[in-house]
Amino acid sequence: MKISFPRRTVAIIAAVGAFAAIGVSSASAASTMPASNPTDYGDLHKTGSLQVFNVTIKGSLLEGNAFTKTVTNGLMGGMGAIVTVKKATSPGFTAYQTITVTPTKVGQVTSSIAAAYATLSGGNFGSGGIQSTQLATNGKSYTVKMAFDEQATNPNLNLKFYLYHS
Repeated sequence: MKISFPRRTVAIIAAVGAFAAIGVSSASAASTMPASNPTDYGDLHKTGSLQVFNVTIKGSLLEGNAFTKTVTNGLMGGMGAIVTVKKATSPGFTAYQTITVTPTKVGQVTSSIAAAYATLSGGNFGSGGIQSTQLATNGKSYTVKMAFDEQATNPNLNLKFYLYHS
């Protein structure tokens, strides 16, 4: 069966359009890849240039007054961080609080935060939540913003961060 010229032209244009769409979608998928190879935290931890810190802030301490907590790796002149909990503000029925982690500097030892995570555990469902987290691009601070309901038992805030020794 013979195919007419207009039908052949339409089929060719459709095929070219499909190939162009495939090229655009694969190009946009490639742009979401990381700019460099991911950091192997296991190798850094073996060399002693990376330390993992796990800090839990009790829910009963949150939504209250400001305080600071210092954590270290226990070595003389070692790495550590200061966890600062700012006083909660309540412009309405919701209380807001900001928690900041900053690495300490001991003598010549300076550290930066390579990665950080915040999770909640315990408490009543919906009594508190993480609104946002932000790791500074230079690794000098990690900020967690939380919101709390007026009533109920607050959850514990679990912070896990990796300090890189530079």
